[in-house]
Amino acid sequence: LCLPLAVRTLLRSFGIRQHSDSSMVSYLLFEQLYTRRLIELGYQDGMRQQQQIMQFLAAETADPVS
Repeated sequence: LCLPLAVRTLLRSFGIRQHSDSSMVSYLLFEQLYTRRLIELGYQDGMRQQQQIMQFLAAETADPVS
């Protein structure tokens, strides 16, 4: 199981190593209700900030970084 760096760092801060057999890792990464709610909150937040996101993306397209 190869976890993203951010997840490994978070788990390490809780004292959980990547190869430990922890139910917390399973809960955080795979618990369906938790992840569904997290996605829903992210979607709602994105919709509330839609104008700012569109302006940001338009600015990135108009002025690409060299």
